[in-house]
Amino acid sequence: MKNIYLLVALGAIFLTGCSSSPKHIVENEKADEAFVSKNSPNIVATCILDEWEKILEKSDEYIIGFSSLNTEITKSDNGYYVSLNHNSDAHLLADITKTISGSSVNFYY
Repeated sequence: MKNIYLLVALGAIFLTGCSSSPKHIVENEKADEAFVSKNSPNIVATCILDEWEKILEKSDEYIIGFSSLNTEITKSDNGYYVSLNHNSDAHLLADITKTISGSSVNFYY
């Protein structure tokens, strides 16, 4: 049921047409949620990527026309960006940065 709510949220985001590159989003928008982890940025980024890919696999069962969605992980200056893209534009973004004790994660919706 959680996945269905996320898919509805994804649909709303795509309808608004708000998208940009990960760096532009991080530099110009306020994070919607923030978390910390004791794990390294690489481990956190890989975990987020894996979970988003699982959701995309399930979305094919519920929503037609979402085949142009993809996930991407890219290196940033201090860690990684994990993005859920539609037509090469980031619509959901996780900005994972290295901290002294592990990682900080900012999500942008």
